[in-house]
Amino acid sequence: MIDEAQEVGQWEQFVRGLTERGKARVVVSGSSAKLLSSEYASLLSGRHVEVRVFPLSFRELPKIECLAL
Repeated sequence: MIDEAQEVGQWEQFVRGLTERGKARVVVSGSSAKLLSSEYASLLSGRHVEVRVFPLSFRELPKIECLAL
């Protein structure tokens, strides 16, 4: 897993190399709109699934088992 990938230089080339060789499944996350750029989408074409994760509301927090209040 690579968190805040936009902070790592050439992360997309590193990830592409790993996936092309079948060496690993990689999860990339970050909080920057840069990660959504078409440049990255073309470099990782056919190798990515985008999942947008939104923050929880205050009312949703107690519904998470590990945070039961």
